[in-house]
Amino acid sequence: MTRTYLFATFALTLAPISLHAQEGVMRMCAERDPPEICTCATERLQAELSPDDFALYDRIGTDYMNRKESGESMTEAWDAAVAGAGSRISVTNTFGRAHRDAINECSG
Repeated sequence: MTRTYLFATFALTLAPISLHAQEGVMRMCAERDPPEICTCATERLQAELSPDDFALYDRIGTDYMNRKESGESMTEAWDAAVAGAGSRISVTNTFGRAHRDAINECSG
């Protein structure tokens, strides 16, 4: 009984982290697509990218969306978010293409 309780507590503790870890990816998708497509695409992208690459893309996505919501243009927001994460546009554009592919696959 104690093991089951500990496992359940552990799983519930990780759930918000998992959802938060997808915030940027989901927000970028949700600009144009419905939640069910974004959930599917996020799961596909997470399976395709390494955990480190997905986390980087997600952090950049969160920063990018925050910057856009603060009034920056798409280009300014993306460039600043990428630079702020210490990455390169060529790398993150590869992630973006994979994300768009996943969205298209999930759209049917």
